[in-house]
Amino acid sequence: MAADACSIMIPKRFVEVKLATIGSENKTIGICAWIVGNRYFITMTNAFIPLTPTSISEVDVDGDLYVLYNFDKNTVVSPSLDLVKNSGLVYHIFTEIIAKARVPWYMNYLDRCKVFDSAPKHAGTNITEQSEITELIVASNTRLAKDRSKYFRHEVKTPADLTQKESVPTSIRTIEYSASSTLTRIAGSYQQRGIIAALNNPSERVEQIEEYLRM
Repeated sequence: MAADACSIMIPKRFVEVKLATIGSENKTIGICAWIVGNRYFITMTNAFIPLTPTSISEVDVDGDLYVLYNFDKNTVVSPSLDLVKNSGLVYHIFTEIIAKARVPWYMNYLDRCKVFDSAPKHAGTNITEQSEITELIVASNTRLAKDRSKYFRHEVKTPADLTQKESVPTSIRTIEYSASSTLTRIAGSYQQRGIIAALNNPSERVEQIEEYLRM
């Protein structure tokens, strides 16, 4: 039950990538912002939460559309606290938030590193046994907001910097940022973009794969 009027916010694209539904059945993945008045908190539940909103609206946040499931005071937020385990959801979460780096405004660097913490309990998968892989990908595809050619991790000096310094997540499929050498930028797909990236940010060292190819 809602003790006060509140809302649950998710990116509208969650509906497109099978992480939420709107209509006769309303539900969303539990990676969402819960808004009460002018305050909010987030949950990181790797399962669908069934919802019974009083109304549904949309809001624009920095050019991205977000859905608001709105609940009046003393109305039912969720008809059941028994969540169904579905390991397939982890794939969609990984693709959207980690691989494509389409990160909601309410998630910071540390939230992305911990996005699968509830997967064993709520999704029935032990993906957190190799949490280092997720952390490595997040560290590799997070760049400085003022200069995306520079890794965010190189500017972090204290734990507070992880949430206080401005960073930008980038897709692991974006050749301009995911490729680290001239060879890998121009030898794969999207060659034109790779050449431009290589000219704008030339390599400062020879990587091991380049040494092997020269032998």
